[in-house]
Amino acid sequence: MNVYTIDFQLLDVLDTHGRNVARNLSMHIDEHRGYVNLRLRTLHQANGIQRIGPKPRAGLYEITDTGRTFLNYRDLHDPPMTLEEFRTAIANATDS
Repeated sequence: MNVYTIDFQLLDVLDTHGRNVARNLSMHIDEHRGYVNLRLRTLHQANGIQRIGPKPRAGLYEITDTGRTFLNYRDLHDPPMTLEEFRTAIANATDS
């Protein structure tokens, strides 16, 4: 699983504006909704965001503490980079 610039854009919008749905997020970052949905699934699997809402598949997302950590260390992101490589870079930076 790779980490892309769009992932940080989505996390930033969720951190700044609060919980939201894919349609609104795609308008915030001017990206195709299908691609946003794909990246949201990836961020969810990486625990960067969580699904919330009245129903489990409502499509409402909010950032997690892990997502905020990703944002705080985004300057360590050097594409192409896998999620594991990014987590290792964060771990190395916090050990220093």
